[in-house]
Amino acid sequence: MNAHDLIQEIIERKGKIENVFWIACGGSMIDLMPANELLKREATTFTSTVYTAREFCLMAPKSLGPKSLVIACSHSGNTQEVVDGCEMALAAGAEVYPWGEGVPQAEVPQGIGALMAAELLDQQEGYEALADMYAGLKQMDALLPAAREKVNAELGARFAELCQQHKFFYILGSGPNFSQTYAMAICSLMEMQWQHCCYI
Repeated sequence: MNAHDLIQEIIERKGKIENVFWIACGGSMIDLMPANELLKREATTFTSTVYTAREFCLMAPKSLGPKSLVIACSHSGNTQEVVDGCEMALAAGAEVYPWGEGVPQAEVPQGIGALMAAELLDQQEGYEALADMYAGLKQMDALLPAAREKVNAELGARFAELCQQHKFFYILGSGPNFSQTYAMAICSLMEMQWQHCCYI
């Protein structure tokens, strides 16, 4: 998947994009949040919003139309709410880009979402950090396995012990990292471990 070419083709077809809508459910939505944060911070000529797919369908934004880009993610590839959101967006004339999983880190939702956001910024407004974004994401596949081993070896048992000792955790985060704060609380702890906690 080539984010540069994809965005270039979209702009050639649609002209300048006026708004971006990121839609997904659960963990897939969490993966889209950093790209949305990048656009919220950097974009001056278009807006960006992340929605749960069902909320997008029930409260369709009035600005959804031919100058919209809807980026939809489903880890399974067939989440009904995401499919419904894509169909609604297509009916409104929006450009829709759906994707799932099973690709290198630069192409998983967090990686490709960030690259698509950076490319849209660059091609519509200019984005001086574009090369750094590509360089950083290229390093992820090499860095993540060693980081995972280190965390498991040095922190896994300690964190399990803390979960047994404490009935409640506060998970703190903000900005582009808030997605992982939210994920840690609702997915990793509350859903998977049945550990009471709150994200802040």
